[in-house]
Amino acid sequence: MLIGFNPGGSTDVQGQVLAEVLSEQLGQPVNIIHHPGAGGGAAAAMLANSPDQGYVFKYGLSLPFTFAPLISPASYELNSFRYVAGITLAQAAIVTGRNKPFKTWQELIEHAKANPGLIYATQHTHDRFIINHIAKHEGLSLRIMPTTGGAGMAPLIVSGDADFAYSGGTHSAYTDSGEMLVLASLADDRLVYYPEAPTLRELGYDISMHAIRVIAVPANTPDEHVRVLAEALEIATRDPRFIQVTEERIRMPVVFMSSEELNTLFASQVEEYKQLISDSAE
Repeated sequence: MLIGFNPGGSTDVQGQVLAEVLSEQLGQPVNIIHHPGAGGGAAAAMLANSPDQGYVFKYGLSLPFTFAPLISPASYELNSFRYVAGITLAQAAIVTGRNKPFKTWQELIEHAKANPGLIYATQHTHDRFIINHIAKHEGLSLRIMPTTGGAGMAPLIVSGDADFAYSGGTHSAYTDSGEMLVLASLADDRLVYYPEAPTLRELGYDISMHAIRVIAVPANTPDEHVRVLAEALEIATRDPRFIQVTEERIRMPVVFMSSEELNTLFASQVEEYKQLISDSAE
């Protein structure tokens, strides 16, 4: 299992349990390889060139497949892969730390206007695109700090070294203690476990991040390999261990989306992203 981030973030926390469940279902060990870089794009590029036809698969956000190749050069495209299943609805957010002088999105914007150069911790091309879109809309001057995932973002926010950040789910381990606050939902709807945080569209920005955590294999993977993996994944979504880590620990809804559903959805998303990128360039 390829994971495109360093250990310790929400994808890794969930992936560890998923690997355990899949090992039982497939009757062979499922080992995790962490290959961070480009918000999952480096792992996607590695997978696209894999000759292993399903014996190596990637688990993580759909964005490296649907969005990243549209905004920056990539050695792969959407049809370089087969999408076996989607098993979690992403619940991405903009977060901040407990000691910052803002507790809401509007307070953040007002503070950022009065104090140019606030530090924003980013994880991938899509969240950078979103924050640049907002900065342009609001007339903000920000400093962008790249990280290689939630494990890199969290200490920056908790220590106060970054003012606010993108979080794909790692914030769930820090909100109960008050070390992190959720300022806004990047999903189409309010976050299931943080319903008090408004969406970007509610805040007046015509933009969102509707991502799914998916399993992908190289495009030349045989149908039988895809079928076996899909069946094991569908069982995994009903396993109490996977449900617990997903819904209680990282606080994301468990789903099961088939390959056919994902293909239709991703084709639609790519067209939407192309229009969004075109509009932002005007």
